[in-house]
Amino acid sequence: MRDSFSIDASSNKVAVGTNSVKAAIHQFGGTIKHPGGTRYVLIDGLAKFVANSLVGPVSGVTKAHPIPMPARPMLGDSDADRKEILDVLERHYRKGWAG
Repeated sequence: MRDSFSIDASSNKVAVGTNSVKAAIHQFGGTIKHPGGTRYVLIDGLAKFVANSLVGPVSGVTKAHPIPMPARPMLGDSDADRKEILDVLERHYRKGWAG
C-alpha cells in the first residue's frame, strides 16, 4: 500500500493521500465482514490456510465471520506530526526557499 501514496504540492499547499480501497480500514480501524470460504488444513493442531487451487483434501472451510481491525494510522495528524512537518518546512525555508 505504501506505493499507492501520492503527493500534490503547489506554492502554498501540500496534499498527501492514497486511492487504495484498503486505506480507510487501516487509517481508522473497523470491522471486516469476512464472507468465509477460506480453506484450511490442520497441521499439528494448527490451522494453515491453503490456496483454492490446492488439489486434495482439506480439514475445513471457514464460515462467515467478523474480523476486528484496530486503527493503524498511516497519515499522521497528531500534534507531534504537525510539529515535525513545520520543522521540515522551516529547515527548507532557511536553506533557500526564502528567496
